[in-house]
Amino acid sequence: MFLAFNQRLTARQFLFTLGLFMFATSFGFSQTCNAELAVEKNRNSKSVSEKGAIYKMVLTNNSSRAESFSIKTTHLKTSCANKHFKQSVPNANLDLVVLATDRLSEVPSKIALGPGQSYKFSIKVSSNKTTPINSWGCIEVNAIADSCKASAASTVLKSYVPDPEAN
Repeated sequence: MFLAFNQRLTARQFLFTLGLFMFATSFGFSQTCNAELAVEKNRNSKSVSEKGAIYKMVLTNNSSRAESFSIKTTHLKTSCANKHFKQSVPNANLDLVVLATDRLSEVPSKIALGPGQSYKFSIKVSSNKTTPINSWGCIEVNAIADSCKASAASTVLKSYVPDPEAN
């Protein structure tokens, strides 16, 4: 009888360990809110004019399940000026015009991606005639996953408005 009890306990321990292993494995593979948002070729700083500058973006779903993302842009409050360029408006960020292109009509937009899929789109940033020259405008771009309502990935676009007369 002692031997049979001991064998059942071992079987229970085995089943418990197996169940724990399967749970931990499935938990590790069911990552949500895991994405990457990048500017192609890491070109997140550009000069911008009235014609604008285009940032080519790539959003990749790194989770193990399909996910829908909203793209949101925010003008940063803190300065992201490059110290090598003199800024005409010290410690300020410009409010530049932000438009999305390539199948996205406006920002924010909805993007549905399967596991491991990527989506390419562009964001156009432009200035107008009243925009101060020799100044920076910095925009944070966020990919917000629907399943967690949090930013899954973000990047900052840095746009410099040069003096058009100083060629």
